[in-house]
Amino acid sequence: MEVMVHILLLKDKQVIKNYSKVFLTILVLQFHYCLRAQLFINNSKLYISPNATLFVKKQDVIGNYSIVGTGTLYINASTSQQINMNGNTIPNLKVDNTVNANISSTCQLGTLTLQPSSLVTANNQLLKISSSITNSSGKMDISNGTLELNGTSAQSIAGSTFLNKTIKNLKLSNPAGISLSGTNDTVKISGVLNFGSNNVTLTTNGNLTIASTASKTGCVADMTSNGLYTGNSISGNVTVERYIPIHSKAWQLLTAPTSGQSIRESWQENASTPNENLSPGYGTQITSNISNATSLGFDAYTPGGASLKTYNSSNVSWDGISSTNSGIANTKGYMIFVRGDRSVSGLNQIANATILRTKGTLCQPNGNPPASINVENGKFECVGNPYASAIDFSKVTKTGGVQNLFYVWDPILTTGGSASNGYGAYQTFVANGNGTYHSIPGGGSFPTNDVAGCIQSGSAFFVSASGSSGSVSFAENNKVETSALVTREVNNFFKRLEIKMSLVDTNSAVLLDGIMYDFDSSYSNEIDVFDARKLTSSNENIAIVSNGINLAVERRNIVNAGDSLIFNLNHLKRKTYRFDFNSSGIDEWSIEAKLIDRYLQNSTRIELNANSAFEFTSTDDPLSYAADRFYIIFSEPSTLPLSNIHVSALRNKDKTVTVSWTATNEINLNYYTIEKSNNGKTFTEITQQNPVITSNGLEHYYSFIDLKASNAINYYRIK
Repeated sequence: MEVMVHILLLKDKQVIKNYSKVFLTILVLQFHYCLRAQLFINNSKLYISPNATLFVKKQDVIGNYSIVGTGTLYINASTSQQINMNGNTIPNLKVDNTVNANISSTCQLGTLTLQPSSLVTANNQLLKISSSITNSSGKMDISNGTLELNGTSAQSIAGSTFLNKTIKNLKLSNPAGISLSGTNDTVKISGVLNFGSNNVTLTTNGNLTIASTASKTGCVADMTSNGLYTGNSISGNVTVERYIPIHSKAWQLLTAPTSGQSIRESWQENASTPNENLSPGYGTQITSNISNATSLGFDAYTPGGASLKTYNSSNVSWDGISSTNSGIANTKGYMIFVRGDRSVSGLNQIANATILRTKGTLCQPNGNPPASINVENGKFECVGNPYASAIDFSKVTKTGGVQNLFYVWDPILTTGGSASNGYGAYQTFVANGNGTYHSIPGGGSFPTNDVAGCIQSGSAFFVSASGSSGSVSFAENNKVETSALVTREVNNFFKRLEIKMSLVDTNSAVLLDGIMYDFDSSYSNEIDVFDARKLTSSNENIAIVSNGINLAVERRNIVNAGDSLIFNLNHLKRKTYRFDFNSSGIDEWSIEAKLIDRYLQNSTRIELNANSAFEFTSTDDPLSYAADRFYIIFSEPSTLPLSNIHVSALRNKDKTVTVSWTATNEINLNYYTIEKSNNGKTFTEITQQNPVITSNGLEHYYSFIDLKASNAINYYRIK
């Protein structure tokens, strides 16, 4: 029997002229009915009796009220259909739509049956299922949506049910238990796996992967939902991925969020012979300087050093591992040289992207909490993020003298141009006092200096202790479900001077390292918990020297005329470098700052109300690359009698720019410096011009033609 009507269910009978519709308070379907128009359930119950089926062969299903009964709603149009239930329930849904049955609002299902080649999509929507999914080779596309399993009896899902075996977000809310079925039928989580009830156990059967791609990395969120739930657990092995993007070959500071596999089984993709590449796009080559390296599981013997190391805090060194057959679980993480995937085995091969993955059990509240890490006074300690999730360092428990600052290795800092090594360098993150952290030197992976204190999944980091020993420990509520950088509002509390050091290439500058001074009357000039010690690499670097200690950040009392700032340069090559001075708030003190060059025996004024730059060259003369070549000294401001200076700039027909200025009362004036900028913030000297020195106080005119003016906006100023 076929009824071709548009069923509109209302609480009260109404009359709509010129339409053929059926108005019922409750419709009881006892047979198979077929609708060729839209099914619109409006504020009334639609009852489908047991063994009955309501076919919707055209258009959409819209419901402001739940369907009741144990019959089946059958979706089988040949064009896309919308299922818009506004949070209401369909007890049994059967889909035979091969184009798309699109879940367009939150929907609660009991059972879901997928006919061959059918497709159900939940795009940016929540689809809840409280019973079973029966699949006859159909697909569910939850790659950009959320699936919640919230039944009261055991539920099971399989990776093959989902498009690309991927679910963006999976929420587990069934205390009766949830399992991932099949053999090698992996469910990949690209977004967030979390819990929505107490005492929920997910049994993985080895079929769960927390995926990582170029665009995002999945995570296992706080299993307690910030203390709301208890008793949740994940039973069985989980594969956790860490995507390493394409960049030059570089060191990475990584860790394994799982335990159970060996280094060979995980980061070497279970290779049984050197250079074997069983899984293209995954793993990397691991080498050693042990003479019989290949017999110990390494891919090659590299006399220059090992490519996988652990940090030894007792003697401040990196120790190569003894064999890749040892377990990969390590609370301190690893420094690993990543060349690309395992296809990159030759010295001259170009690096490519790869995914490093480990498989095993996760740290979790029930039975396998993460270990605490001890940190000795005055020392650094390397710590691995124990979770398959990013963590917020500000929430990590720190005891004793462990400071509220951390260090990460940035593999793309120092890369590019003629950088000496290009293998990466350390970034120091110091607390701003508002939950965010300021990165020194910034750049590289951190174009925004002020960020949330996120430690990525699969990453390791350094901490330090000052004044006394202490410890670092972790809890579920340390996790964050996103690792995006967060820009903070400007913090006006600090008076700040940053010095960034770059290598000057023929075309650009390559940022190498940096230091930072924060000034405030509440800070001490003694080394204390607010100062960040310097964690140096073998590349060129710059470090503050204070009380015999090398620092990356010094937080000290306000400076006065006569005070000096001492810093050292290390590992300079015979190249040209540049300092970028970025200051804020210091100009309020009515002092001047000068950069003193011991080698050239001259001084250069540092702008305290704007950004400025200074280039210098290291030659074969040892004094030119001496560690203490430069320092900064503060003095009382000196005011020139110069007055009535006016500056203008004019674009010429040949695209050059004529910069002109007039000045009077030119007394005690050595020269004018013409400076140029392409952003109005950072200026660089382009030439100098001698003044017309007379005592008559007359106005004098000057001009300069910039033959290298940019076709875009040019900024000029006269100093």
